[in-house]
Amino acid sequence: KPRFKLSRHTSFFTIADMAEASSVLPVQIVSNAYGKSRVRLVRVFKKADRHEMIDMTFEIQLQGDFDEAYLSSSNRTVLPTDTMKNTVYAIAKTYVDDQPELLGMRLARHFVSTVAPVKAANISVVQHSWHRLIVKGEPHAHAFSREGSGSKRTAQIRLCKQSGWTVHGGIEDLLLLKTTMSGFEDYIRDPYTTLKETKDRILGTNMKAVWKYQNPEAIEYASVFPAIRDALIEAFAGPAHSGVYSPSVQFTLYQMASRVLQRVPQVAEVSLRMPNLHCNLVSLAPFGMDNPNEVFVPIDEPHGTIQATLTRTKGTALASRL
Repeated sequence: KPRFKLSRHTSFFTIADMAEASSVLPVQIVSNAYGKSRVRLVRVFKKADRHEMIDMTFEIQLQGDFDEAYLSSSNRTVLPTDTMKNTVYAIAKTYVDDQPELLGMRLARHFVSTVAPVKAANISVVQHSWHRLIVKGEPHAHAFSREGSGSKRTAQIRLCKQSGWTVHGGIEDLLLLKTTMSGFEDYIRDPYTTLKETKDRILGTNMKAVWKYQNPEAIEYASVFPAIRDALIEAFAGPAHSGVYSPSVQFTLYQMASRVLQRVPQVAEVSLRMPNLHCNLVSLAPFGMDNPNEVFVPIDEPHGTIQATLTRTKGTALASRL
């Protein structure tokens, strides 16, 4: 026989009825988190001779002693998500940080240190790229452009009262392409294989990179991020006048992630995801024309996807961990 019943004055369950029902049902909360998503921020830094700006999107997720909010009618342990949004703007005004990792760390520290029920704060940041306009060869003081969606810098910050900091940086939607110095040969063939081997093809990808920082409170992010990005691009492209040959996306991915770990000691681990954006050679034979790898049709789907995570071993060698 149920221990709860409908209210005498309504055909619906009251809050008290529902709370009592939840207390007797054979279920439990395994995990929970809550927060604010899509918090948009543009911050202008006004200097004497020019303006600087950042454009970021934040997501905040808090974990802690919030079971009461799910099991009863009490919100006494709940910080409103609107307050989280306001905190982003207040922190952005209070400090002059223009690095997503630093802003995320300040937010995480604020929530963990000032909101009693919070045991861990998770902050995700996406920074949108704007570039200063060049007018008649001169950098403009306060005008910027953003072409298309562009690549995005990312950061994921976690501060836990028990375990401390975990900070990841990253890049999303970094479109890379080279028109030669790539091939694909000597692969497994079975009755369903139709792909032709090639020593010369276009190699393109829309790369997502995520890396884990060591000692995140001691890092100069303004210099470390460009060093990581440069390492990835240089390993993909090779020297400016000669390039570097890629026998597969897997091989190139390994070289790119390895280059980051070799050059940037602040990075402990690198994960790359590289969809293979195909450009298929067009046959011009029906028109009596030759096509020596000059005319292609880009194919969005289906496409191959290659991914791996690399980290340092205890010695000097690098190891791949899928």
